[in-house]
Amino acid sequence: MDELKKAYELFSLPEGAAREEVEKRYFMFIRRERAIRLRHRSERTDELPIHSEEIHKAYKTILEDDGQMRMKPFDSAEYGKYNRHYMFPVIGAFFCAIVMMCVMLYGIQDYMDHRHKTAELAKLPPVDLSVTFYGEYVSRAGTDTNKEFHMQSPERPEGDVFEEKSPRVSDSKPLEADILSTFPQWTSIKAFVAYAPSDIKLGLDELLPQGSMGDLLNNHPSDIYIMDQASFTKLAGYYALLPLEGANADKLGSSLHPKLKLKAMTEDGLEEHVYGIDISASPLLKGLPIAGKTYIAGIGSESEQPDHAFAFIKKYLDGDTSKK
Repeated sequence: MDELKKAYELFSLPEGAAREEVEKRYFMFIRRERAIRLRHRSERTDELPIHSEEIHKAYKTILEDDGQMRMKPFDSAEYGKYNRHYMFPVIGAFFCAIVMMCVMLYGIQDYMDHRHKTAELAKLPPVDLSVTFYGEYVSRAGTDTNKEFHMQSPERPEGDVFEEKSPRVSDSKPLEADILSTFPQWTSIKAFVAYAPSDIKLGLDELLPQGSMGDLLNNHPSDIYIMDQASFTKLAGYYALLPLEGANADKLGSSLHPKLKLKAMTEDGLEEHVYGIDISASPLLKGLPIAGKTYIAGIGSESEQPDHAFAFIKKYLDGDTSKK
């Protein structure tokens, strides 16, 4: 029990906290440690506030205890009685065989699809920069689509239906072409639009396929994030952005005025840095086929093209349209 208590203390959570809170805190620690490692990569230092081994051990301890608690409602005697009376072994074996066959067929098809997709991607030129617009950004064409989302709760097991109007930005090619025209030295831009309204109903943001922050970071990691204020606060709080201070700020040139630097606090309250640059006044944004109220640029903490990311922000700060 001492180990369990220490695990909860490490996560700064009360004993018996909801599994969702434990997982959220775990992934927060992992991203924080990774961000610090990337930030101090050149120093080759292992002096981190919390080591990954401690985090993983604490997480495993809590999950194991949670698993045991979930198994307590099951009574082995009752299970055996049900087993004898309803011939569960025979039915279960038959059912498992069918499931295994379906899994094998699906796995083969999925493997073939993956090989085909990999081959197609290999034919494409390397991506010079990936850009994600995250927030209330809509198509300038003004086409919207209504989506319905069904949510259940203990109070209302029958569920509630919410309707959310979101822009249809199904084709990112025009956006990629416009950004690429500003950087003639590059050959390929990958753009993604994740619509996330700032006044969204509680809980609904996790149901929006493109608006979920977890989906965004896991499936669409980017070199550059263009965000509104609400989305900037979310990403910075989750250690998803690179601090833009000191030597990093110097890379953005003389057009970076102090008032354009935007600070944010991480969700755990441990770090505050300049994570975003306000590029809303840049004339280069006017030509893009996507519109929003605020444009805050940040660099992904795991950017694969950091030099190009800095060049992107510097270009938009300078506002040079001569090469457009």
